[in-house]
Amino acid sequence: MKISQKNFMIAWENKKLIHGALKYAHVRQDYDRYDDLYQNAVLIYAEMLEKHSDLSRESVDKLSFNKIIWKTLNELHKVKQLGERNTIIDEALNFSSELNYDELLILKDEFKTLNEIERAILIDHIAFQGKMTELDKKFPVCRMTLQRMKKRLLTKLRSKYQK
Repeated sequence: MKISQKNFMIAWENKKLIHGALKYAHVRQDYDRYDDLYQNAVLIYAEMLEKHSDLSRESVDKLSFNKIIWKTLNELHKVKQLGERNTIIDEALNFSSELNYDELLILKDEFKTLNEIERAILIDHIAFQGKMTELDKKFPVCRMTLQRMKKRLLTKLRSKYQK
């Protein structure tokens, strides 16, 4: 959507609304991505001014405030998920970097006991860092179930290696 310079300047100058929405979303100003979230909020606000030019300014401000909150929370959720995924992958990589031949034999024996979905999680998702959504399309199981299976699989493998 094309944003007029006038609406962008209105959005840019209304810092109180934007800071308020970010504060309401529990984003502190010392957060390392605060500036990015602030800029996104300015663009959202300017878009709302452009899109709802027929409404009163007060109505647009209320709508913009809510939209900034929800978009910010969505972005923070994505960052959290990415961080969790990277942590799990890092743990899996650290887990596999310390293997010796005895552990490889344990893994080989354990691999035989896994079902098809668990094998796909281990190979496609953990070893080759594929996306869980790809496995979701491949198997008739919901994404949350795949996440739980992955967690159980990692726990199971850790327990085997700690014996």
